[in-house]
Amino acid sequence: MGYACLRFCVFFFNILFFLSGVALCGYGIYLRVDEDDYSDICEQYSWVSAANLCIAAGALIFFIAAFGCIGAAMKSSALLGFFFFFLLLIFVLELAAGVTAFVYRTEVVDEAEICLNGTIRQARDGKGTYQDAWKNVQKEFDCCGVRGHADWEGFADHNCEDTKNDGCLDKFEDKSTEFLLIIGALCIGLTLIEILGMILSISLILKINKEKKKYSPEPKEDYGKF
Repeated sequence: MGYACLRFCVFFFNILFFLSGVALCGYGIYLRVDEDDYSDICEQYSWVSAANLCIAAGALIFFIAAFGCIGAAMKSSALLGFFFFFLLLIFVLELAAGVTAFVYRTEVVDEAEICLNGTIRQARDGKGTYQDAWKNVQKEFDCCGVRGHADWEGFADHNCEDTKNDGCLDKFEDKSTEFLLIIGALCIGLTLIEILGMILSISLILKINKEKKKYSPEPKEDYGKF
């Protein structure tokens, strides 16, 4: 691949990388404005932290893409080296996060069930805050109790219709699965782009160094005086 063509490919790659950052930021903003979560009855399962993570990752991608563009424009091996390092770092972190999410995905649902059972018990015992929170969540997600109507047995004011058979835990699991699928798809796309970026950046660094060596003057030999 020619020198000019390789530089163009690095620029084009950074456009794709920048757009992937826009997608991450956009999804993070969507999660921030989307109020359909379980934070009222289980604070630790709000999507806000995930939204902040997506926005931060998108901002980091903007920063890295700038390194790649400036490095290619200035023919700077150092900036392109930083660009390669950051790409490699994000790639490793994404792999670690993906493995962690896959390993602990069932534990998240189990912990959510414990939390939901605890708060619905308090709602049945007359704690007004959780009664209102459960009514709102059941209305938003069209669900009833943790696993169904039986969770409200003996409690008349539960705001569940007879047609609602799905428990809110199932809805939580569905929403979590949907979230993980979207994040997984974004991460897969990012990793493919990052692998391409690492290959292009290393190729361009080698090309730049080769061009510099080609046009640098040969050192003159100094045999000294005898």
